[in-house]
Amino acid sequence: MLNTTHGLRPSVARFDLGRQRVERRASRVLLGQTILDCLGRHAKGDCGASSEQFDANLDAIANGGRIVSVYHCKDKHDNPATVVVTTTADRRWTTLDLERGS
Repeated sequence: MLNTTHGLRPSVARFDLGRQRVERRASRVLLGQTILDCLGRHAKGDCGASSEQFDANLDAIANGGRIVSVYHCKDKHDNPATVVVTTTADRRWTTLDLERGS
């Protein structure tokens, strides 16, 4: 697991990501730029998923709930990968991982 305190600029983010953690499985197969892109999209409020998830994330941003984003991208070997980024309700942690089965 990779922990970082290097957050995105507050002026870009719609909410505080807290400390960011990339799970080992994801860090092994994703390019660094893919990880940064997913964290950046998440911080901007782009959940990358269905309209239901978008609505749930807007509510979570406004009311302090857990924020979840799902992105479909490619891994280092150009294989499809599904990335899940989750920020805890208390905004202390944001975790990036691969969806199980991905």
